[in-house]
Amino acid sequence: MTQQTLTATVLTAASNYILSFILGALVYVEPLTALSGIGMTLILAGLWFLCEPTTSATTTVEQITPDKKKI
Repeated sequence: MTQQTLTATVLTAASNYILSFILGALVYVEPLTALSGIGMTLILAGLWFLCEPTTSATTTVEQITPDKKKI
């Protein structure tokens, strides 16, 4: 599984939880509790960290294998 597939899967699952929370509050008039607000915040924070582009995650082969010419 590639990194893009994992990101798409997690993004879809998290957006499903958020959409269910919003529709439950609007359609079924479910009460908005502090615990549900904390859960929504944690899901959004996780998505933010997941979808944030990082340069440290990409490494090249030269960074992984030592240079044999120096020996």
